[in-house]
Amino acid sequence: MKLTLLTCTHDRHDAILIAAEYIARQTRKPDKWVIVDDGTKPCDPAALEKIAGIKPVYFRRVTKPGQPVVDHTLPLNIHAALHEGLITKDDGWIIFWEDDDWYAASYLDWIQKIAEETKEQMPMLIGQSQARYYRLQAREFSVINNNSHASLCATVMSMLLYPVLDDVCYITHNPFVDLRLWAKVPWMRRVLRPHGLCVGIKQFPSGFQGTTMGWRGGPGFLKDYDGRKLIEWVGEADAARYEKIIAAATPVPIPEAAKA
Repeated sequence: MKLTLLTCTHDRHDAILIAAEYIARQTRKPDKWVIVDDGTKPCDPAALEKIAGIKPVYFRRVTKPGQPVVDHTLPLNIHAALHEGLITKDDGWIIFWEDDDWYAASYLDWIQKIAEETKEQMPMLIGQSQARYYRLQAREFSVINNNSHASLCATVMSMLLYPVLDDVCYITHNPFVDLRLWAKVPWMRRVLRPHGLCVGIKQFPSGFQGTTMGWRGGPGFLKDYDGRKLIEWVGEADAARYEKIIAAATPVPIPEAAKA
């Protein structure tokens, strides 16, 4: 089976270098890595290839005349990946490899195992429920009770759903690609209990600031003053990396849209 990573990025140059490291350490290597970059300053595909050990299919997206100007460009970037020929129906399974999230070294191995074990059921979507979020600068964490769908970083999609993803990303003003994708596929899907293989890292100090609950926090988040939960979730070595990012960061203001 073919595993294709899709990363959409915007001025998260430090974050995407870490994402490349997480690719390099996978025990099951990806077959393809697609990057759609709409940042004000392009990232360096050669540097990413050197780190990840795989040459990315890199596309620099610019806003075309007539395209809407939106605060959150994820749907536009996925739409570009589909319509610029970066991803085709022959690319097997699409893993949404987000530029600022954490992935265990066995993540792609786990995906292949689940897909092969359930191939007779022909699932089109596979994901991990109960999403884990960690807000770096607030030092807060939460486990979301999403038992019927997965967050985007924990979603794997068969390219047989190409038309569905295209339809979802046609609505460019709504950034919640994961919710709309899972809502459109009530059949042939597997939502599995978490195996601790990915964590949504929020409040990375560069690039677009998000508008989801992971960014704005709230009553469901608990404090992690001593960093023990971060170590539990990502391990000591990666926790130490994030601690350096926290120490060096200028506090990120929460966007007005996220406060609503």
